[in-house]
Amino acid sequence: MNNNSNLNNKYISKIIENNEQISKLLKENEDLLKKAGYNPPAINLALNNDQRIRFPARYIRDKNYFIKKYHLNEFFKNTNAMKNVAYSLQMSDMYNFIANRFNIYGSIQAMLYKAAIINCVSVIESMVGQVLDDVYSYCKNCPQRKKCKYHFQKSPTFSKKLEAIREYNMLRLEEDDYNKLREIFHLRNHIHIYTAAKENELTNKTFDNTLHNGAIEIMKMVSDNLYNYVLPGTTQCYKDFQYSLTNSENDNIYDFVLGDDDYFL
Repeated sequence: MNNNSNLNNKYISKIIENNEQISKLLKENEDLLKKAGYNPPAINLALNNDQRIRFPARYIRDKNYFIKKYHLNEFFKNTNAMKNVAYSLQMSDMYNFIANRFNIYGSIQAMLYKAAIINCVSVIESMVGQVLDDVYSYCKNCPQRKKCKYHFQKSPTFSKKLEAIREYNMLRLEEDDYNKLREIFHLRNHIHIYTAAKENELTNKTFDNTLHNGAIEIMKMVSDNLYNYVLPGTTQCYKDFQYSLTNSENDNIYDFVLGDDDYFL
């Protein structure tokens, strides 16, 4: 074992020791609340903000980080829409913190991962919907639009948009990636308790870090490939762009790379 490994083990041991102390203090606080006559969570104590447990500074990355990383400034002309997507990406950091710091198990753990996955799908849906609508807006006045396979309706369901981009490989994804995208979108469509209960969703589907990491991977892949392969069609003929891209000998568009900082452990 090298020195770095010894050092890491030292830090990890301290972290585990701290977690034990934090857990004891959290339990002590809950006991004190009950002794004081509260009955959490039904009847709770609302302390001033400066008296509450402080969230670790800079764990949740700021919105500008996500605006740049996911090309949101290029995708959205509406500033509020861009910010809302960035806030949803910040929420992914919050889910990340809860899942990695707390020992949550059983159905509540599954619901946590489900909420995190649905959040990813909402971001994907927003990015894809906006860019495809902008492609439509650019080409709607083209005299050849009725003959063009890339010209489809502005407001179909997301599932129809997904099938259109899959059919013409607009996102340059592998079929397995499209299947993953369909799968998590199916989960997004079954957020209602009644619908999910009819399909025994929580018992038939494993909501865990593996499924969530796949959603994060697809989300970043869709963002990069939208930016590289579809966004140019919002300012030029998409068919011409595709033709020049396909016939280019030196395609300099970078490959998708997922950062390690996005994964749950």
